[in-house]
Order: sequence, then C-alpha cells, then structure tokens
Amino acid sequence: MDKAKPYPEIITSTTWKINEAVEGQQPKTDNINYQMTVPLGKVCEFCGVNHGRNVRMLQLGHAKWSPKTVGKLGHNTRLEAVEVLSDARIKWLLFVEKIKFTNDFICPQLIQAQFNQLLPVGSIGEIIMFLLKYTSWQMPSSRNSWYSTRYYSELTSSLIRLMEYYGDDMRFTQQRRAEYAFIIHQYHEVLEILLNRSRKKIIPFNRVKVAAKYLTVFLDELNERPSLDEIWDKTLKQQSSSLGSEAGEEDGLTIEDTAEDGANAASAGDTKKQLEYRMRKSLVEEMTYRSQHGMGRWGIMEIENPILQVNLNGKLKNGRGYRAMNYGHNPKYINRYCIDKQIFKQNHRVKGGTILIDASGSMRFNGEDILEIMNILPAVTIAMYNGGGLGGILRIIAKGGRRVTQDYLDRYTGGGNIVDGPALRWLAEMPARRIWVSDMKVFGVGANSSGYNLLKDCYDICTQNKIINLKDIDEVKEHALKLNM
Repeated sequence: MDKAKPYPEIITSTTWKINEAVEGQQPKTDNINYQMTVPLGKVCEFCGVNHGRNVRMLQLGHAKWSPKTVGKLGHNTRLEAVEVLSDARIKWLLFVEKIKFTNDFICPQLIQAQFNQLLPVGSIGEIIMFLLKYTSWQMPSSRNSWYSTRYYSELTSSLIRLMEYYGDDMRFTQQRRAEYAFIIHQYHEVLEILLNRSRKKIIPFNRVKVAAKYLTVFLDELNERPSLDEIWDKTLKQQSSSLGSEAGEEDGLTIEDTAEDGANAASAGDTKKQLEYRMRKSLVEEMTYRSQHGMGRWGIMEIENPILQVNLNGKLKNGRGYRAMNYGHNPKYINRYCIDKQIFKQNHRVKGGTILIDASGSMRFNGEDILEIMNILPAVTIAMYNGGGLGGILRIIAKGGRRVTQDYLDRYTGGGNIVDGPALRWLAEMPARRIWVSDMKVFGVGANSSGYNLLKDCYDICTQNKIINLKDIDEVKEHALKLNM
C-alpha cells in the first residue's frame, strides 16, 4: 500500500523489470535490457514532498527520450558530465511537455544546507555540477515564453540567489568572489549550449555531448578546492584594536584597501607588499570582468639561449664580485695602504634575481635599458617571451654581465603572448627576486583566448612563488633595488 510503481510499458509498449532502489543506490534506467531501478516510496514525512515520484518521473523521461547508450565518448568528455546533463535534458523536456515536475529528490532544506556547506570550500567544477544536478524549470506565467532558461524552479532559483549572496559577501577574498561570478556565468553558458539557444521543444541527445565536452574543461582544470587563504579575506587587525600601530595597520590591509592606487606604494613604506596587492587586484579584476566567456589554452613554449655578444662588464658600476676592504687575509691592493688602508680583497655580494619581460605588443625596451637594470642588479638574469600561432619562445637576453645585440631585441619583440603561463613557470624555478614585467593582459592560443583559467593560472603561479609584477621597464628601474633589499 505504501509503494508506488512506475509503468514505463505505457511509454515503450515493452515489458520492463522494476527494481526498488535501496538507500544509497543511484536510480537508473537501462533502455537496452528494459530495467529500471527507482525508489518506490511516497510522501516524505519530514517535508511532505513526494521525492520518490520526482525520481520516478525523471527515469520515465529517460525511458521515453534517452538513447539506449550514450555512445563513444572522447577523452575530453567525462561520463559524469554526460550523466548530469542527460538529467537536465530530460527535466527540460518534461517542462516543455507541461508535465508537473520538481527536482526535489531529497528535502529542499537539506539540498540548500548542502549547497551552503559546499559554496565556501568547493571547487569551481564541484559547484557547477551541484547547480546542474538540481536544475529544473517551472511553468511560466506567459504562454509564449515556455522555452526561456530564465524560468527556473523555486529550488533552482534559491540556489542561484544563495550563490549571488556569497558573491557579494565581503568576508571572502576578491579572488573567491570573482570565482562565484564566473561560476554563475558558466552555469548559464552550459545550459545555453545544452538547449542550443533555440525555441525548439525537442533537444536532441547530441546537444548533451556538446555541452558535456564544454563542462569537462571545468572538471579537468578547475576542480581543485581552494586553500583557506584563497577563501577568506584575512584582516589580521581590526581598526578598533590597531591603537595606531603602523605595523598593525599594514598587516590589516586588504586588497581593496591597499591597492586602489599603485602610486601610493612608495609612501606606504612597504613597496613589496603594495605591489603584491596591486598585482592580485589587477589579475582578479581581469578574471571578473574580462574573461567570463570561456576557457583558454596555453601554447607550447620553447627556450632559446642566444649568444650574448655584448659584454657589459666594463660598463657595470657594481658588477665586480669583490671589493677592497681594510680587513681580510688576501692583501691584493697594497698600493692603497697610503690612501685608505683598504688593501684586502673581499668577496662582494652583488644583487641579482630574475626578470621576465612580456615582449608582446607594445612593450618596448632597448640595450640601454638592460644596462641600467644590470647596474642596479649586476647579477640579474633577464629573459623575454612572446609568441604566435600555437606556441611561443622564451629567450635569455642578458646574464652574467652580457646581453644580446640591439638588432636581436628589435627583431624578436612584438607579436602575441601565447605562453604567459609556461613562461611564469620557468620564472618560478629561477633565483629570487622574481620580477614579471607585463601589463597582465594574458592570452593563450587562438583569438579572444584570455580565459578565466589562464588568468587564474597566472594568479596562482605568481602568488605561490613570490613573483612581483611591474608594468614596464621604467617601473623595473624604480623598484628593482628596493625589492632586492
């Protein structure tokens, strides 16, 4: 008496075997062997919703509209993406056939609680999958707008509203709030691809595969959960308890507080911290406002070590690795005894590091710029990168007091970015201080390929490897020595 059995025979005119799904068992429909596994229970005693009916209705939809098999999937299409979008397709078809259906497979309050727990810590891929799992549509009030993706069910709408609320919650880092905005955009984009942006009632199954291929990119590349530092916007000291402490005030700065004007870096007394905040803010803003519409791909990078024909050692003011001192054990400069008594040869630690220059587009610099930088940081290694088509080249243009010719610089500057990410990974393995000279307008392979994933990749590489961004060569000259102190 408390069981409710589905009858797919009415749909297919074929005898089916119905199995009751036990707790923890996933409902499924086998269109080859005509078997269906579903819960047979009725109304939930806690919320009054007939969860079992909703599950059975979905599986009956699979019996009517789903193919016998999903077919062969490519290496770039995950099965779980196909499954969640197959369910979404069936829910859509139930919707356009005006069959009353909700996706409350468990208590709505429990679904919302699970989503509330997932949102702070979940990966981009996890959150998108959760939203898709509980996506359904309700009958609109307007007769002519039944096809619109805007008419979500009450549960789906509540999940989206909760996500939007989190996106405005200042407790989260700017990066995390940018991720929430990106998730909402890409969630809608996946559904638009699935529904083919058309008014057609019948959505063919091949649309599932197309959308699943797009969704798989997020599951492959953006399925790593963020660290606590990436989630919560840390304020180490509240204004109320700072007591005018300069150090405390600096420690309590947030990205928004400190990076509004990069020109304030020098006056703030903490160049490195200010430049780090500026870089993070710029990359996050790019992620939020410029890269919402897709996922990019880096090109293949090669490393070139050209002949460093120009010897700068005679022109470097601070290039020697040693200096005269009035103490030591190697009296190299006896002639200085009567002058300053600094007759001993002592090793002199010269400052260096690694500078990576984005040599694409409008970035211009010359041999004199390199000389000036090497006078500031005699032991520096300088490389530049750019690319075109499917790849790019990173070139070592100065090292050990030598550089390439001006003709070489003129010949190999300009073009596209293509390999920002691989170049930054190279920089991450080089000696500190690591400086990235770029406007941070990063692009991968193809037109309009400044995808969210590429910018996030740059953000992660820079923040995890203490890479500082400077906008141009003039900023390098201004800040290089300070950053190396």
